[in-house]
Amino acid sequence: MSFRVDAIYLNTIHRSVGVVMSEITFHKPDYIDTSSLLRKALQLLGLWLRNYRTRKQLKSISADGLKDVGISVAQAREESAKHFWQ
Repeated sequence: MSFRVDAIYLNTIHRSVGVVMSEITFHKPDYIDTSSLLRKALQLLGLWLRNYRTRKQLKSISADGLKDVGISVAQAREESAKHFWQ
């Protein structure tokens, strides 16, 4: 699925970041592929979910279990304290 991008909108974006349209040398597409955007968004959500789950599991591993996999308690605490998007 794709849709056309309004040229006026693109001009506004380029002016807001201080780029003059005549300075742009690359070819700008006249459509945005929404299926690839959706795929990337779903991949990012999957990564965030994996981060959340693995960090939650890391909190529940005993000190002996952490030692078995070669992670110190301090490293486990540091990693599990991170937010899911980090």
